[in-house]
Amino acid sequence: VERTFLVTGLDYPLVISEIMYHPENGKAFEYLEILNTGRETVPLGGLLFKGIDYRFPFGSILRSGEVLVLASNNDPEAFQSAYPTVVVFDYFKGSLDNAGELLILKDAGDFVISSVEYDDEGEWPVAADGQGGSLELVNSSGELNDPANWRVSLVSGGTPGVAINGSAIIDSDQDGILDSWEVEHGLSPALASDAWHDPAGGGFPN
Repeated sequence: VERTFLVTGLDYPLVISEIMYHPENGKAFEYLEILNTGRETVPLGGLLFKGIDYRFPFGSILRSGEVLVLASNNDPEAFQSAYPTVVVFDYFKGSLDNAGELLILKDAGDFVISSVEYDDEGEWPVAADGQGGSLELVNSSGELNDPANWRVSLVSGGTPGVAINGSAIIDSDQDGILDSWEVEHGLSPALASDAWHDPAGGGFPN
């Protein structure tokens, strides 16, 4: 029986885990990812973002260890064509600032659940600034405003919908190759067409 964790303020185990703020091919391919780091399913209804225009509808949930993707509403068809295996939870209005900005996920009482002020300069990974990569959170329990806790994605286009630090047996695109192996070897856990890189079908180096 699945349990839903009733949360208030400090109890929300949610973090912003990936940011595609400056895609190579335009704003239609922007997205955010949220990770549930807790052990229970978390209700999302009423939570909202500052920095982009989005409020979660009531009845929304995020299960333990799972991630969800919010993508730009600029051109949903183009986004789905670029990421055919990614299940987009919903689309946000507005856009992510290419020069960096403060993103805040908060509850209806204005309590900050997760926030990060990313940048396109300084110690932040510059390869995420229009060069094909996304910003990926390294340690979900670490400081989100520490540039050292973010890396540029190893895969061009990022890894939307893939919990990089999650279970080693996840195969998000169902191509027979484990997500962990694909990321380690520069492939995309969201793209089934790259399965030819693993001819033995073992999900490990051949």
